[in-house]
Amino acid sequence: MQTGSNTKIKLTYAGASTRGPGHKLDSIPNQDAWIFRKFSWGFVGVVADGLGSHVHSQIGSKAVCRAVVKALDIWKRYPDSTVELLLRLIHNIWLLEIGNFDPNLCGTTCLFSAGITDLNRLVVGQLGDGIVHVQLDGVSRVIADKTDEYTNLTKSIHNSMSSDWICESFSMENRNIRLMLATDGIAEDLIQSRISDFVDYVDSGSMHKKTQVEKNKFIKRMQLEWPTPMHSDDKTLLMIKVGDQNAI
Repeated sequence: MQTGSNTKIKLTYAGASTRGPGHKLDSIPNQDAWIFRKFSWGFVGVVADGLGSHVHSQIGSKAVCRAVVKALDIWKRYPDSTVELLLRLIHNIWLLEIGNFDPNLCGTTCLFSAGITDLNRLVVGQLGDGIVHVQLDGVSRVIADKTDEYTNLTKSIHNSMSSDWICESFSMENRNIRLMLATDGIAEDLIQSRISDFVDYVDSGSMHKKTQVEKNKFIKRMQLEWPTPMHSDDKTLLMIKVGDQNAI
Protein backbone atom coordinates (compact mmCIF):
# COMPACT_ATOMS: atom_id res chain seq x y z
CA MET A 1 0.00 0.00 0.00
CA GLN A 2 1.28 3.44 -0.89
CA THR A 3 0.05 6.54 0.91
CA GLY A 4 0.30 10.19 0.01
CA SER A 5 -1.71 13.12 -1.25
CA ASN A 6 -1.93 11.75 -4.79
CA THR A 7 -2.58 8.08 -3.99
CA LYS A 8 -5.84 6.50 -2.92
CA ILE A 9 -5.67 3.84 -0.22
CA LYS A 10 -7.64 0.60 -0.20
CA LEU A 11 -10.13 1.03 2.61
CA THR A 12 -12.87 -1.28 3.86
CA TYR A 13 -15.01 -1.10 6.99
CA ALA A 14 -17.95 -2.77 8.72
CA GLY A 15 -19.83 -1.64 11.82
CA ALA A 16 -23.05 -1.87 13.78
CA SER A 17 -24.56 -1.12 17.17
CA THR A 18 -27.37 -2.98 18.96
CA ARG A 19 -29.34 -2.26 22.09
CA GLY A 20 -28.66 -4.73 24.89
CA PRO A 21 -31.40 -7.08 26.16
CA GLY A 22 -31.26 -5.43 29.56
CA HIS A 23 -31.93 -2.02 28.06
CA LYS A 24 -34.78 -3.41 26.01
CA LEU A 25 -36.43 -4.80 29.14
CA ASP A 26 -36.04 -1.49 30.95
CA SER A 27 -37.05 0.62 27.93
CA ILE A 28 -33.65 2.34 27.93
CA PRO A 29 -32.30 3.56 24.58
CA ASN A 30 -29.06 2.28 23.11
CA GLN A 31 -26.35 4.29 24.89
CA ASP A 32 -23.64 3.25 22.44
CA ALA A 33 -22.80 5.07 19.20
CA TRP A 34 -20.40 4.77 16.29
CA ILE A 35 -19.39 6.63 13.18
CA PHE A 36 -17.10 6.11 10.20
CA ARG A 37 -16.16 8.81 7.73
CA LYS A 38 -13.94 8.81 4.65
CA PHE A 39 -12.21 11.99 3.55
CA SER A 40 -9.87 12.97 0.76
CA TRP A 41 -7.14 13.02 3.41
CA GLY A 42 -7.98 9.67 5.03
CA PHE A 43 -10.56 8.29 7.44
CA VAL A 44 -11.93 8.49 10.98
CA GLY A 45 -13.72 5.77 12.95
CA VAL A 46 -15.20 6.27 16.41
CA VAL A 47 -17.01 4.04 18.91
CA ALA A 48 -18.53 5.33 22.16
CA ASP A 49 -20.31 3.86 25.18
CA GLY A 50 -22.51 6.21 27.20
CA LEU A 51 -22.34 5.86 30.97
CA GLY A 52 -25.30 3.86 32.27
CA SER A 53 -25.63 6.16 35.28
CA HIS A 54 -26.06 9.27 33.11
CA VAL A 55 -29.60 9.98 31.95
CA HIS A 56 -28.49 11.63 28.69
CA SER A 57 -25.53 9.40 27.91
CA GLN A 58 -26.96 8.50 24.49
CA ILE A 59 -26.71 12.22 23.66
CA GLY A 60 -23.11 12.26 24.85
CA SER A 61 -22.02 9.17 22.94
CA LYS A 62 -23.41 10.42 19.63
CA ALA A 63 -21.93 13.86 20.28
CA VAL A 64 -18.42 12.53 20.95
CA CYS A 65 -18.50 10.61 17.65
CA ARG A 66 -19.26 13.82 15.79
CA ALA A 67 -16.72 15.73 17.88
CA VAL A 68 -13.84 13.38 17.06
CA VAL A 69 -14.56 13.59 13.32
CA LYS A 70 -14.73 17.38 13.38
CA ALA A 71 -11.66 17.71 15.63
CA LEU A 72 -9.53 15.52 13.39
CA ASP A 73 -10.63 17.36 10.26
CA ILE A 74 -9.23 20.52 11.89
CA TRP A 75 -6.20 19.02 13.64
CA LYS A 76 -4.77 17.28 10.58
CA ARG A 77 -4.28 20.70 8.96
CA TYR A 78 -1.54 21.41 11.52
CA PRO A 79 1.03 18.65 11.04
CA ASP A 80 3.24 19.87 13.90
CA SER A 81 0.38 19.89 16.41
CA THR A 82 0.44 17.49 19.38
CA VAL A 83 -2.00 14.71 20.21
CA GLU A 84 -2.70 16.50 23.48
CA LEU A 85 -4.09 19.46 21.54
CA LEU A 86 -6.25 17.05 19.52
CA LEU A 87 -7.72 15.62 22.73
CA ARG A 88 -8.46 19.07 24.10
CA LEU A 89 -10.11 19.98 20.81
CA ILE A 90 -12.28 16.83 20.96
CA HIS A 91 -13.45 17.77 24.46
CA ASN A 92 -14.29 21.34 23.53
CA ILE A 93 -16.19 20.36 20.39
CA TRP A 94 -18.05 17.70 22.41
CA LEU A 95 -19.24 20.44 24.79
CA LEU A 96 -20.57 22.34 21.77
CA GLU A 97 -22.18 19.21 20.31
CA ILE A 98 -24.21 18.39 23.46
CA GLY A 99 -25.70 21.88 23.36
CA ASN A 100 -27.79 22.74 26.41
CA PHE A 101 -27.52 19.30 28.00
CA ASP A 102 -25.62 19.06 31.30
CA PRO A 103 -22.18 17.51 30.61
CA ASN A 104 -22.42 15.70 33.95
CA LEU A 105 -25.44 13.79 32.61
CA CYS A 106 -23.92 13.00 29.19
CA GLY A 107 -20.82 11.02 30.13
CA THR A 108 -19.36 8.59 27.59
CA THR A 109 -16.26 6.61 26.77
CA CYS A 110 -14.52 7.15 23.44
CA LEU A 111 -12.45 4.94 21.15
CA PHE A 112 -11.13 6.28 17.86
CA SER A 113 -8.80 5.58 14.96
CA ALA A 114 -7.79 7.99 12.24
CA GLY A 115 -5.61 7.56 9.18
CA ILE A 116 -4.10 10.76 7.79
CA THR A 117 -2.65 9.65 4.49
CA ASP A 118 -0.94 12.94 3.60
CA LEU A 119 1.13 12.53 6.77
CA ASN A 120 1.42 8.72 6.57
CA ARG A 121 0.11 8.71 10.12
CA LEU A 122 -2.31 6.45 11.98
CA VAL A 123 -3.56 7.75 15.34
CA VAL A 124 -5.61 5.65 17.77
CA GLY A 125 -7.04 6.65 21.13
CA GLN A 126 -9.00 5.20 24.04
CA LEU A 127 -10.77 6.89 26.94
CA GLY A 128 -12.52 4.51 29.32
CA ASP A 129 -13.30 0.84 28.83
CA GLY A 130 -13.74 -1.15 25.63
CA ILE A 131 -11.05 -2.38 23.25
CA VAL A 132 -8.93 -0.94 20.45
CA HIS A 133 -7.19 -3.77 18.58
CA VAL A 134 -4.45 -2.80 16.13
CA GLN A 135 -2.82 -5.13 13.61
CA LEU A 136 0.09 -3.84 11.54
CA ASP A 137 1.50 -6.16 8.90
CA GLY A 138 0.13 -9.17 10.75
CA VAL A 139 1.42 -8.16 14.21
CA SER A 140 -1.47 -7.63 16.66
CA ARG A 141 -1.87 -5.76 19.92
CA VAL A 142 -4.43 -3.90 22.00
CA ILE A 143 -3.50 -0.39 23.06
CA ALA A 144 -4.86 -0.89 26.60
CA ASP A 145 -4.55 -4.25 28.35
CA LYS A 146 -6.98 -5.39 31.04
CA THR A 147 -4.96 -3.78 33.82
CA ASP A 148 -5.18 -0.46 32.04
CA GLU A 149 -8.91 -0.92 31.43
CA TYR A 150 -9.74 -1.62 35.07
CA THR A 151 -7.74 1.45 36.08
CA ASN A 152 -9.51 3.43 33.38
CA LEU A 153 -12.97 2.01 34.08
CA THR A 154 -14.76 5.22 35.08
CA LYS A 155 -13.02 7.58 32.65
CA SER A 156 -15.44 9.64 30.60
CA ILE A 157 -15.27 12.63 28.29
CA HIS A 158 -17.31 14.78 30.70
CA ASN A 159 -14.64 14.91 33.40
CA SER A 160 -11.48 13.74 31.66
CA MET A 161 -8.05 15.26 31.24
CA SER A 162 -5.71 14.61 28.34
CA SER A 163 -3.67 12.34 30.62
CA ASP A 164 -6.69 10.04 31.04
CA TRP A 165 -6.47 8.99 27.40
CA ILE A 166 -4.31 6.20 26.02
CA CYS A 167 -3.12 7.22 22.55
CA GLU A 168 -0.59 5.89 20.08
CA SER A 169 0.62 6.88 16.63
CA PHE A 170 1.96 4.62 13.89
CA SER A 171 3.37 5.03 10.42
CA MET A 172 0.94 4.06 7.66
CA GLU A 173 3.45 3.97 4.81
CA ASN A 174 3.47 0.71 2.84
CA ARG A 175 1.61 -1.14 5.60
CA ASN A 176 -1.41 -3.40 5.85
CA ILE A 177 -3.56 -2.30 8.76
CA ARG A 178 -6.51 -3.93 10.49
CA LEU A 179 -8.35 -2.17 13.32
CA MET A 180 -11.19 -3.26 15.60
CA LEU A 181 -12.93 -0.91 18.02
CA ALA A 182 -15.58 -2.35 20.34
CA THR A 183 -17.48 -1.24 23.42
CA ASP A 184 -17.43 -3.09 26.71
CA GLY A 185 -20.54 -5.10 25.84
CA ILE A 186 -18.29 -7.02 23.45
CA ALA A 187 -14.84 -6.51 24.99
CA GLU A 188 -15.81 -7.91 28.40
CA ASP A 189 -16.75 -11.27 26.87
CA LEU A 190 -13.57 -11.72 24.83
CA ILE A 191 -10.91 -14.15 26.02
CA GLN A 192 -7.68 -12.16 25.98
CA SER A 193 -5.60 -14.91 24.42
CA ARG A 194 -8.18 -15.38 21.64
CA ILE A 195 -8.80 -11.78 20.60
CA SER A 196 -6.93 -12.22 17.32
CA ASP A 197 -9.10 -15.24 16.54
CA PHE A 198 -12.22 -13.17 17.16
CA VAL A 199 -10.90 -10.43 14.87
CA ASP A 200 -10.26 -13.04 12.17
CA TYR A 201 -13.84 -14.29 12.57
CA VAL A 202 -15.32 -10.80 12.22
CA ASP A 203 -13.07 -10.09 9.26
CA SER A 204 -13.89 -13.28 7.37
CA GLY A 205 -17.62 -12.89 8.00
CA SER A 206 -18.04 -9.22 7.16
CA MET A 207 -15.28 -7.62 5.17
CA HIS A 208 -15.62 -9.72 2.02
CA LYS A 209 -19.33 -9.05 1.54
CA LYS A 210 -20.15 -7.26 -1.69
CA THR A 211 -22.02 -4.26 -0.30
CA GLN A 212 -21.68 -2.01 2.72
CA VAL A 213 -25.17 -2.99 3.86
CA GLU A 214 -24.19 -6.67 3.86
CA LYS A 215 -20.97 -5.93 5.75
CA ASN A 216 -22.84 -4.04 8.47
CA LYS A 217 -25.62 -6.63 8.63
CA PHE A 218 -23.12 -9.34 9.51
CA ILE A 219 -21.90 -7.31 12.49
CA LYS A 220 -25.44 -6.59 13.65
CA ARG A 221 -26.51 -10.22 13.34
CA MET A 222 -23.46 -11.34 15.32
CA GLN A 223 -24.38 -8.91 18.09
CA LEU A 224 -28.03 -10.00 18.16
CA GLU A 225 -26.98 -13.66 18.35
CA TRP A 226 -24.29 -13.03 20.99
CA PRO A 227 -23.65 -16.40 22.70
CA THR A 228 -22.72 -15.29 26.23
CA PRO A 229 -25.49 -16.39 28.65
CA MET A 230 -27.40 -13.57 30.36
CA HIS A 231 -25.59 -10.83 28.44
CA SER A 232 -27.41 -7.53 28.78
CA ASP A 233 -25.20 -4.65 27.64
CA ASP A 234 -25.37 -2.64 24.41
CA LYS A 235 -22.89 -3.82 21.80
CA THR A 236 -21.01 -1.80 19.20
CA LEU A 237 -18.18 -2.89 16.92
CA LEU A 238 -16.33 -1.23 14.07
CA MET A 239 -13.69 -2.95 11.94
CA ILE A 240 -11.45 -1.09 9.48
CA LYS A 241 -8.95 -2.50 6.99
CA VAL A 242 -6.38 -0.46 5.10
CA GLY A 243 -4.10 -1.78 2.37
CA ASP A 244 -3.95 -5.06 0.46
CA GLN A 245 -7.07 -6.87 1.69
CA ASN A 246 -5.64 -10.27 0.79
CA ALA A 247 -2.43 -9.70 2.71
CA ILE A 248 -3.92 -9.72 6.21
